[in-house]
Amino acid sequence: MSGSNDPKRVDVGTGADAPSVNPHSRLPKCAVGSVGQPLVDPRQKVFISYANGDSADVFKLVFSMLRARNFDVFDPIHLVNPGIPEMESRAAAADLFIAVLSPLYFESPYCCAEAAAAVNAKVTIIPVYDGDAWHHRPHGSEVLGWRDVDTALSSDALRRSVYSGNVVRVIDTANQAGAISALFDAIAARCDKAKVDTSSPAMNKEPPPRIHGHHPAPTPYFCGREPELIRIQQRLDERRAAAIVALGGCGKSQLMLHTALRSIEAGCYPGGVFWVTADTTALLAGGLVGLSEVFGQSGIGIDNVKDCIQAAIRALAKIHGHWLLCVDNADDKEVVELLQVLWDGVQQNPNSELGHFLATSRCRDPLLWENLGLRTDISDEARGDSDLIELHPLSQGDAEVLLLRRRYDIRADDPIKKIHDIQTSMCPEEAAALTEIVGNEHEYGLSGLPLALQQAGAYIRSKRTTFAQYLERYKQLFREQNRTAMMPNAPHSGIASPRRRAVQTTWTLNTDHLSPDAKRILEAAALFAPDAIPQDLLMTLTMVIRSKSEDDRVSNAIAYDGLVVDELGHATSLLILGDDTASLHRVLRGFVLEHMSDKHERTQSATRSALRAIALMISKACGGNKAAALRSTNESNKGDQLAPHISSVLQHHTKGDRDIDVLASRGWFFLGEVWLHRSVHNRALACATAAVELRSELFGSTDESVAHAWLLLGRIYVQLGKYEDARTHSQRSIDIVHQSVETSSGTVHVASAHNCMAWASLGESKFSEATRHSYHALEMMKQVRVEANHIEIATSLNNI
Repeated sequence: MSGSNDPKRVDVGTGADAPSVNPHSRLPKCAVGSVGQPLVDPRQKVFISYANGDSADVFKLVFSMLRARNFDVFDPIHLVNPGIPEMESRAAAADLFIAVLSPLYFESPYCCAEAAAAVNAKVTIIPVYDGDAWHHRPHGSEVLGWRDVDTALSSDALRRSVYSGNVVRVIDTANQAGAISALFDAIAARCDKAKVDTSSPAMNKEPPPRIHGHHPAPTPYFCGREPELIRIQQRLDERRAAAIVALGGCGKSQLMLHTALRSIEAGCYPGGVFWVTADTTALLAGGLVGLSEVFGQSGIGIDNVKDCIQAAIRALAKIHGHWLLCVDNADDKEVVELLQVLWDGVQQNPNSELGHFLATSRCRDPLLWENLGLRTDISDEARGDSDLIELHPLSQGDAEVLLLRRRYDIRADDPIKKIHDIQTSMCPEEAAALTEIVGNEHEYGLSGLPLALQQAGAYIRSKRTTFAQYLERYKQLFREQNRTAMMPNAPHSGIASPRRRAVQTTWTLNTDHLSPDAKRILEAAALFAPDAIPQDLLMTLTMVIRSKSEDDRVSNAIAYDGLVVDELGHATSLLILGDDTASLHRVLRGFVLEHMSDKHERTQSATRSALRAIALMISKACGGNKAAALRSTNESNKGDQLAPHISSVLQHHTKGDRDIDVLASRGWFFLGEVWLHRSVHNRALACATAAVELRSELFGSTDESVAHAWLLLGRIYVQLGKYEDARTHSQRSIDIVHQSVETSSGTVHVASAHNCMAWASLGESKFSEATRHSYHALEMMKQVRVEANHIEIATSLNNI
């Protein structure tokens, strides 16, 4: 990547033996992996060459899009005074070289040197350009014109080598999604000529085997858990069930996730790997329903968690290969007892020996886990035979490695020699500071907690401080927070554990240096459910926070890259970003919510932003239609993706602010539609009732939006078999619409209500009445111009 037309650069500061694998294991030994073994295919290395004078925005957009799709994009910002030789070596080592063409490109000594290095190393070159700024047409192309202009730094052969292949337009405000797609199509089309592994997740047309269910994004700096990984695999092989227990911040979820990833890579579980979150019984039920739907079971309600368990047992019985069920955050006693019912049911299946079960929990009660069939003697003598794996903080050495990995962005699949080289080159003062930061000899030490270590490493890297400088700032803030917490009138006094204070201090250091917009995004994101936050939702939230139009795609993409990907992701590790989703660690999320709890205005602002982002996502999912088209979301998984996040935000909503209340009413209505589609009738009923009440308070009982909510209640009652209630609510919605000014949307609504009453009549075998309502609906639809396959027309014809 060339960041300038001149050689000036910004000056930055510097700063146990594993147990053996069971030889009789029926699972492949490669499932265990080894130190330094990559968990997934290595990310493809990309070098973006651009002239800073006229292409900085193009670089930012391409950089963010490539990195979001798992490419390893070189960023020179972290180098110390990079010169031309350094940039040449980086360009030559890349798998893909993207040249951002512009009038200044071949005037830049950096760009020309980088391009020449890529050509000599036979790196695949893909030329791109800003289509909004420069013309590239068959007759009269500014972009092709630069190829024929002689410059002092470029030869004709070099320019033609850079222009090899089709030139790709990467900025197109009228169709930005198409422009981005064109870039990846170009990469895929030319990958056979490059040093690019087409089996990479970034390039593969057919996605590789994956974990089914919403799970946290894997951290790229995972390390220090090799003995635990081996032991877990042994327990799963020999006993088919195990549980990882520890306090928050020790890395339970990441350990289970990396166990699953290694198992997939090794082909241990051809029947599938399934992930269920179990913070509450409701989340457990929803996850089990999702598992059942993988095997074709549909229409399963989650009102009764035991019904969901039976559906999951039936689904798992259909699998003919080894499978693994991962249950995350099973902290509650009731949840563990429900897991016992599930596992007991699995044991009754004819092919029960194919099943494997792994859970994470803060609950250490041996009796609970013994009921699940686990050996729970975790005394030192019997530790090797226990199925309860007690996860401790990292050792001093592993903690130092993790902190160094995060500080220097050395990924888990990079050679460990890089760490050793850094350690041997450190001055005594820095080495002592590193040891003091990660250790537990002092009250303020990070005590080997992975969560705190990643936070600290992110801060040191982004602020370019030394370990000694960080230690001084950290100790000062730790003592200040300690004194404040001990004050009798402190809002959050009595933080008991030094470990918790350590994590909170690292979190505070990172959040204190966030930009205002990044802080607002973090506060709003903390209202969402912590796992599997769609990055589309975070992108929309960024747009809402910045008060920007959705049409400003390029500006929003650049802002998302700077605020979410960089500030909240790479610079602070507050968010863990996956391919399409992001995760916020539950401990950090708790700190954010705790921090806002006594700041009413901040909470209201975060709630408003979160609900606005959700409302925009709903609008996009529904094509902008505010009424019947909401049901179209049921044809995709958008509703399922958004539902847990809408529910989470609405839990924090309090009435009083009209703008927020209006947004909340939309959320309640959308949730009612989603739960109705999932046959979760009790929840659908509660959401629709909340929508009726809130909309009546806001707009009056005769508003058309209230009519929509009454009709939703009618449709729910049809599915519940309460046909008289269904007719009553549907008729009430018709009466409200008839009191309003006649509109096409009102007419469609009345047709929908008649179809609902037709369903109710069909349920009671009142066929003539049902036919009358269906024909009435058809007559209403004739009054508006709609397509012949409109959902209400199709419903009427189907009923008739």
